[in-house]
Amino acid sequence: AIDLGFERYSIVEHAPLPEGVLKDDALLPEFGLLHDEIKPYFKHIQELKHTYNNKIEILAGMEVDFFETRIEYTRDLLDSLSNQLDDVIISSHFLPVGDRYLAIDYSPEEVTQGLVGFYGSIDEVFNRYWWTIKKMLTVNFKLPVSKRIGHIGLIHKFHNAINQIT
Repeated sequence: AIDLGFERYSIVEHAPLPEGVLKDDALLPEFGLLHDEIKPYFKHIQELKHTYNNKIEILAGMEVDFFETRIEYTRDLLDSLSNQLDDVIISSHFLPVGDRYLAIDYSPEEVTQGLVGFYGSIDEVFNRYWWTIKKMLTVNFKLPVSKRIGHIGLIHKFHNAINQIT
């Protein structure tokens, strides 16, 4: 980043997901940090800030997934990290399927079979995604830093697989 002329660089990792939201908690490490990885993550960023402090501004960030049934989890997580965060991205990678969530960007099969199978059509999956984005925008997480929305078009990741079933 320094060699490319960047003046500011934000390091953003996916936050830990709440337990019990996925069909299999063994998948949690694939989708974000584990809770015991948070402290080393921020420690490493602080070391980078110190090492490169007169060459580039480094921001410590976190990308947090929005779960409409776990808003308090997200609020509590962000509150606990607020003194370490310079940057926050709120994203929607998951849609509810009963009392669990499936990822919209994990595999084509999870979208075409899991989500379309649950919602009945790809149109309804898209409607639920955009409803979720709208809901996400209405929640006040009271962050001390600005928040951004992450890759809002993520629902289109598997458009080729989706086009095959429509």
